[in-house]
Amino acid sequence: MNTSTLSKLPQSIAEQSYKILALDSQIRDARELIAVFEAEIDAVIAFSDSFKNDLQRKVAKAQMMADKPQLADTLQVLRWLTEDRERQSVELVLLQSRFTIAKLEARERIAKMESLSA
Repeated sequence: MNTSTLSKLPQSIAEQSYKILALDSQIRDARELIAVFEAEIDAVIAFSDSFKNDLQRKVAKAQMMADKPQLADTLQVLRWLTEDRERQSVELVLLQSRFTIAKLEARERIAKMESLSA
């Protein structure tokens, strides 16, 4: 790798890190929205007299969650965001590895030049 690549990699690493931070924020937002949906369902179940035991409450919760399209959509978005974050994390590791290799190659070139001039 040449020195221009070496000088550009830190910026690329920073940009990739910012992408991951943005995805982390979106993931947190999706999880918070899911928690709100679940809390709403839990409240409906908690104040209902029609469920006699925990099993009935769990079944009712699962059914109510399945009947809430916004929840299903948010869960799907969360899956996509999580997968994208994983891909971006792999890309970040790749950039960091390239940077490490570029630094080692630059050090090797410097060492060779020093040994030739000595």
